[in-house]
Amino acid sequence: MNFKFHDRAHAAALLEKSLTQYRNTLSVILAVPRGGVALGYPLAKSLHLPLDLLMAKKIGHPFNREYAIGSVTLNDVILNEDITDVSHDYVVRESGKIQQDLVSRYQKLMKGKKPISLRGKKVIIVDDGIATGYTLKACLKSLRHQKPSRIIVAVPVAPPESLRRLQSEADEIICLQQPKYFNSVSQYYDHFEEVTDEDIKKMMEALSSHADNPSKIL
Repeated sequence: MNFKFHDRAHAAALLEKSLTQYRNTLSVILAVPRGGVALGYPLAKSLHLPLDLLMAKKIGHPFNREYAIGSVTLNDVILNEDITDVSHDYVVRESGKIQQDLVSRYQKLMKGKKPISLRGKKVIIVDDGIATGYTLKACLKSLRHQKPSRIIVAVPVAPPESLRRLQSEADEIICLQQPKYFNSVSQYYDHFEEVTDEDIKKMMEALSSHADNPSKIL
């Protein structure tokens, strides 16, 4: 039976029960901005793990920007395998612009800090939910290039077909609810407030302060 999470903090508390084996291990939590950071923050505190941001954005088709032909991350460009009607020049131009925007936004949110190295580490990707999973699948392909030892996707809710889409790229998928009839992530939360860039900065600063002085944290 499907149920609603009270808010993202409630969803994180429930997810934590499935992630206890990763507490105090050589692992990194990667949160998808913006909503995913509101889950990644309490999980990073409770599991005693570092938190970083998973920056990604789709590349829209030149004749229909809502139709994704691929995805861009901080390090990679991943194109959908079935795309054949888009020029190489367009892909290079669009992906370059998107990547610049992602790098700029990451630097603003993280105040100039460099991304955490994922080599040899277990990577736990969190978001407040998954809709289609296409962009996330591209992210997982990109992450493989950084040689993590294991990739875990942990989300409160996602439709079964989206999770199946990710199975070939993830080593483990944890999903608390898998509704057959799915309209949007927000419908599974009683409270689904906007997470702002300022909210993200505060959470990341609090974790950084905690790393330096465990007695100080929000």
